[in-house]
This record gives sequence, C-alpha cells and structure tokens, in this order.
Amino acid sequence: MIDLIRAELLKLRTTRMVYGFLGGLLVIVGIIVVVTIIDTPASDLAREEDQAGVYGGAATGIIFMILLGVMIMSGEFRHGTITQTLLITPNRWKVLAAKVVASAMAGFAIGVIAELFTFVLFLPLLAIKGVDIVFEDEARSFVIGSILATALFGPLGVAVGSLMRNQVAAIIVVFATLLIVEPIVSGVMEGRGGTWEEIPKYFPGHLIGGVIGDSSNALSRGASVAVMVAYVLVLSALGGRFVLQRDVNSIQA
Repeated sequence: MIDLIRAELLKLRTTRMVYGFLGGLLVIVGIIVVVTIIDTPASDLAREEDQAGVYGGAATGIIFMILLGVMIMSGEFRHGTITQTLLITPNRWKVLAAKVVASAMAGFAIGVIAELFTFVLFLPLLAIKGVDIVFEDEARSFVIGSILATALFGPLGVAVGSLMRNQVAAIIVVFATLLIVEPIVSGVMEGRGGTWEEIPKYFPGHLIGGVIGDSSNALSRGASVAVMVAYVLVLSALGGRFVLQRDVNSIQA
C-alpha cells in the first residue's frame, strides 16, 4: 500500500499540470494579499480579524484540488492508463485508496505552501504600511482551516472521478453542483425555515465555510470535517463497487 501511495505521489510530482495549478493558486493568493493591503485602511488592518481573513485566501486551493482529484482518477480512464494500473495492482480498492491518500497529502502540501507564501508576502507589505502583524487564535484558526480544506477536497475529487469515468462530465458535474445547484437548493430550503434551513449545512459548499471557520451559518469544524470524510468514503465506495469492479475494457472512457 505504501508503494502504491509513493507511486501516486511520483505521478503528481512529475506532472506539469500540478505545478500549473500551484502557480495559479499562488497568483490568486498574491492578488488577494495585495488588494487587501491596498483596500484596507491601516487602522482596520491592525485588527486581527482583518488580518486573519487574508490567510483564508489560501483556501482558494480547494478549486484546484477538487479539479486535480477528479483528474487523478478519471484521467486514468480518459487516457487508457487504467489497464496498466490494474494489471500492476489487480486489487482495485488499493488503487483507489492510494489515490485518495496521495491527493490528501498533495492537498495538505499545497495548502501549506499557499499559507507560507501568504505570510512571506503579507509581512513586508504590512511593514510598508506601518502595521504590525497580529497572528493569534483567529489567524491560526484560518490557517489550519484553509490547509484542512485543501487536503479534504482532493480526495473528494478522486471519489467523484471514481464514480464518473468521463473526465469532462465529472468536472462539469462538480462545478455545476457547487456553483449552481447547491446555491439554488440551499436558497429554497433556507427560505422555508425550521428544520429545512439546517439541511444545507451538510452540502459541500457550506462545509467549506465550516472547515475554514469563516462562516457562522455552518457546522463546527470537527463536524464539517467528519461530513466531508463521509462524502469521500461513500462516493469512493460507490465508485469502487459499480465502476472499478467492472471489466477493465468496459470502464475505459
């Protein structure tokens, strides 16, 4: 199992797309930091809550991680490499588990890099503006939450990719769900009040806020992480049972 995880990490380290995603994330983080510095008065920027929000910008990495996770799994179908992968490792559950773990490790690493980049860029810009950095409980919470979010959404992408062998369709479904379907359904349910308004808290988009810790209308961080893990396990189980267990030739995209 360890060798399989190492093999998946090696694939990620030698794939240019990963570095493209990381570069795109750092550009976005840099823009967030610079705009915050320019747009926020020094008196406000001296407050911890204003500085803490900057660290949450690294959570933008979840977009890249869920996309990367989908590609890690469905890309095997798209490019026909699933045959070689399963010939080398016939145990398909181990292959799926290795991809889930590797994507979580990659997400964690990317989250850490994004937060370090934020800190390195933010500190001198604060100094130029004459503001001291305030890194206490709230800021630390945002850092931890952002790293957790990027680590969790990679495995979620892998789980979706295992269930939908068509890479393009999987990507469309992921973003349509997060950006269109979930907001509409959440709005309807929250408008009905009562128990209905509690249901959207268990949707992936709301869980992001719970994991990061920047939303009052979300589950606690622990509960959000637990629900996210449940999503990964359930979708992976479905993908492993109904897609990966089929004949190799029949699951080519």
